[in-house]
Amino acid sequence: MITDTVQIRYFEIPQPTPELPRPWRVGLEKRHYATYGQRGATRTDMAHCIFQYTLAGSALFEDARGVHAVPAGTGFLCESHDPTIAYRYPPTAAEPYEFLYVSFSGTTVHTMVKALVARYGHLWTLAKTDRMIRRLQGLLADRMSLIFMNEADGIALVSEVLCGLLLVRQERVHETQDTVLVRLAKDEIERRLETQRLNLIQLSTNLRVTKEHLCRVFRKTTGMTPYQYIQRRQMLLACKWLTERNHSVKEVAAALGYDTPGNFSRTFRRQLNMTPADYRRHGNIPVLE
Repeated sequence: MITDTVQIRYFEIPQPTPELPRPWRVGLEKRHYATYGQRGATRTDMAHCIFQYTLAGSALFEDARGVHAVPAGTGFLCESHDPTIAYRYPPTAAEPYEFLYVSFSGTTVHTMVKALVARYGHLWTLAKTDRMIRRLQGLLADRMSLIFMNEADGIALVSEVLCGLLLVRQERVHETQDTVLVRLAKDEIERRLETQRLNLIQLSTNLRVTKEHLCRVFRKTTGMTPYQYIQRRQMLLACKWLTERNHSVKEVAAALGYDTPGNFSRTFRRQLNMTPADYRRHGNIPVLE
C-alpha cells in the first residue's frame, strides 16, 4: 500500500516586518490520494504565496484560463487565496504526486507575485538541476523542524525564488535551436536518471536527433559531452542514495549500472574529488553546474 509522506521545515524570523518578503516553510511531499488538493476560494488559513514544483508524477492546476497538467519539471506560482485557482491530485493518476514547495508572505511579495503571474502566467518549467530548486532541496537537509533566519536572509531567500523563476523565463526569450536541444536533453536525463540506465542512442532517439548531432551541440553549449553530464548527475544521485537511503557502495554502483564497485568509486572520485567513504564522513553534497 502506498502512503502519503510529508517533510516540512518551518522558518523562524524574529519580529519580521509585515511589508517585507518572509519565507514561511519549505516542504517535500508525496501524495497518492484523490482527496489531496486546495482551492483558493475556500481556504481558511492566513494568506500567503506559493511556488510548488513537481518532482515526479503530476498535478492539475486550475486558473481562469482552464485546467492545466503540472508534470515533472513544471511548477506553479500563485497566491494561496486567489479565488480563481485550485490544484489537486489527478483523480485517474496511478503514480504518486511528489513535489517540492516553498511558501512566503509580505505585502510587497504579494504585489510581485501578482505582477509575475499577470505577465507570464501561473506555470513555470525549469530543470531539477536549476540552482533555485537545489537551494530549496538543500534547506530540507537541515534535520531541525525550525530553520532560524534573520530578516535579511529571509528576504534574500524569497527574492532568490522569484528571481530564479524570472531568470528562467527571460533566458528562454533568447534561446536558439541548440540551447533548446540541450535543455530538453537535460530534462530527459533528469526524468530518467533514478529509474533507468541511460545511453546516448536512446537519449538522441527520444529527442529525434542523431547521436553525433546531440554530442556536438551539447559539447559546444556546455563544454562537456552528454556522457560526462550524465556521469555528474549520477554521482550527485549517488550522494543522495549514500545518505538518505544509507545504501552501501556496492548497492549504489549496481543501481547506476557499474560492473564493479571499484569502477564506480573511481568515477565518484574523479567527478567529486573525494571517495564515497570521504563523502559519508563529510556529508556535504557538492554543488556542480
